[in-house]
Amino acid sequence: MRARQLARLSVRPPPRPRRRRFQLIMAGLQGYVDHKVLLILQDGRAIVGLMAGFDQKSNVVLSESRERVYSMEEGVEEIPLGLYLVKGDQIVLIGELDEATDKAVDLSTIRAEPLPPIRY
Repeated sequence: MRARQLARLSVRPPPRPRRRRFQLIMAGLQGYVDHKVLLILQDGRAIVGLMAGFDQKSNVVLSESRERVYSMEEGVEEIPLGLYLVKGDQIVLIGELDEATDKAVDLSTIRAEPLPPIRY
């Protein structure tokens, strides 16, 4: 009897199905469509653009995109990329940018080290 009680206590609840996790990720990305977003990629690049869409692999399409290159000497340089497709497995972070705040910041005055590549 004691062994059964212990076995019952050590039973974990079943893991959430993968489909449910997928639906949660897709619902989260849907809120960013047609908004200005910042993507941080595994290689350390920062890309800003208007999120045009995404797919089931979390690949993201950005329009009017620009790469922000950070430097300690010259400030932030923006390189125009235009329409840009980013593979989902390269994305580390997606965040919405407040356009009014982003326009108010003078990027040439910002000094920062470039982000190092993400290794895991």
